[in-house]
Amino acid sequence: MQIETEIINGRYEILDELEPNGQDQRFILLKLLNNEYYELTIIDMSTVNSAPIMRAKREIKILSVLNHPQITSIIDWGIKEKFLYMIRTVKKGIQLNEWWISTYKNPQLFLTQMINAFDIIDYLHKNQVFHRGITPNSMVVTETGRINFVNAGTAYMAGLARITRYVGLNFTEYLAPEQLASLTGEKYEISDGIDIFSAAVVFYESLTGHFPFKCVQGPSVRIPQYDNKAYDLRKFLPRIPKAFAELFNNMLSVETDNRTKSASAVSARLFEIISSRGMMDFQSAWLERNIA
Repeated sequence: MQIETEIINGRYEILDELEPNGQDQRFILLKLLNNEYYELTIIDMSTVNSAPIMRAKREIKILSVLNHPQITSIIDWGIKEKFLYMIRTVKKGIQLNEWWISTYKNPQLFLTQMINAFDIIDYLHKNQVFHRGITPNSMVVTETGRINFVNAGTAYMAGLARITRYVGLNFTEYLAPEQLASLTGEKYEISDGIDIFSAAVVFYESLTGHFPFKCVQGPSVRIPQYDNKAYDLRKFLPRIPKAFAELFNNMLSVETDNRTKSASAVSARLFEIISSRGMMDFQSAWLERNIA
């Protein structure tokens, strides 16, 4: 395409085309001279419906105000004729759900990654950004051994037009109860608790091999049933420290008022657990995991 040549303008090497979507949207992997990797997204605004355009514009606005080494960032964007384009950094690494396997005998590393993830969530919240789409696939562990957040397509930032419906998503089992209710048109308050809940589901699944709530298989996705409390961690890990199980119970509260209030509070509590003698119990419980 002529537009690709104009945008790249000799600055990048084209490595591959990712997830082509007809001629309306194109995703192209780029490489700069310093071996950094970037993704170029091109949207034909004359043919595509408004949803991808709105999503791209809000992602540009959100990522443009963030400056964190473990969050993907926008390095260039613009409009040329009928095309909207943006170039983002690519965080290359192992998706979190694949990285779990390597931590099987290292609970301290696992807890450290949890702290790191909640520190990043805390950074987002302090900048009035709410991710709203935390899943194992939204985080990768890079070769440096640190978690990186790789997308912000579902994110919300104070001052932007609010989008409450999650159409065509395939990760409903990670949505907070109030988000899931929005699928039927109910409005909900965007708060820190949404991301805390979703992250807790991700790490609960990692620890136990199970979701914390019963899920019913829908036509194309699994739908969690939030009519009861989450399964206590000790259902699957009887020897897990009580304080750790209670932390998860709080993060996974169906009632928003009872949910842990901030990501920084989660990180602080996790650090206390790592620093305590209960870490020895955690090691024993970890090795006894019964992962389906």
